[in-house]
Amino acid sequence: PDLPSLAVAQHRRPVRALRTALRRTLRKNGWYLGVQFEPPASPELHADDLHFVHPPGDRFWADPFPVVISDDIAHIYLEEWQDPVGRGQIAVLEVNRDGGFKHLGTCLETDGHLSHPHVFSWSGERFMIPETSSNRTVEVYRQQNGDPLQWELETVAMEQVHAVDVTVEQIGDRWWMWTNLGQPETSVHDELHIFYGDSPLGPWTPHPANPVVSDPRRARPAGGLFFWGQRLCRPAQDCSHRYGRALTIFEVTELTTSRFRERPLLRLEPGSFGANRLHTLNTDRWIRVIDLHRDRRRWP
Repeated sequence: PDLPSLAVAQHRRPVRALRTALRRTLRKNGWYLGVQFEPPASPELHADDLHFVHPPGDRFWADPFPVVISDDIAHIYLEEWQDPVGRGQIAVLEVNRDGGFKHLGTCLETDGHLSHPHVFSWSGERFMIPETSSNRTVEVYRQQNGDPLQWELETVAMEQVHAVDVTVEQIGDRWWMWTNLGQPETSVHDELHIFYGDSPLGPWTPHPANPVVSDPRRARPAGGLFFWGQRLCRPAQDCSHRYGRALTIFEVTELTTSRFRERPLLRLEPGSFGANRLHTLNTDRWIRVIDLHRDRRRWP
């Protein structure tokens, strides 16, 4: 750019920073849930399909992972940020198929920030990988006695990594891990890394093509992988311009220990749901959950 353009850009930076600081002072995060019962096979989603579930005013709910327990009951594991606590914890909601909701409580709390509680089954038991990037670890927890509120650390699968939004999926006889990696104080939106192994507990082998995606518009995971018919689908966040700008579903067309390819299938825009951000979509049998964001005023 020429010198006048640079001068304008330098003038705009403090104005933009002041505007952001003012917005954060007057408003706070307003993440909430959209729940769809009896979802179709297609991941297409419309506002009329959703039951909106808002948390109490002193907290937000994000990163939902539903787990169907029976024909009538499901649990939603999610990040719960409470203002008095000042960091994320993992909480559980119980959902009835007829639309009733109940907050069961906190199931995981540490000294660090927790989010993105990816819950999966293996060998007849349930495990959880919450995001523990503040510890620079990838930790795997095992559910105790089928109790949704009781989890114990099983293993630390990775150390000295700044890994966000970790999900794992068994495809054939091999397990795959998907995560964005970054360095502290740098963006974690840009680079998707894949690992593979024989067990979700590790050890994990990095894919030779890592980072398999280098693009903030489609790198960061937006939920677990799923099948749409015969198509393996990967939800991804568009974090260009801002976190949670939109969500795109990709079809993974090639996945081997040496190659990876995908193509876009559909895109979900937050404005379609009356929101300004979204970043997580997960489904289990008869329930699908998405998180949505609108700024909330700090004071009435």
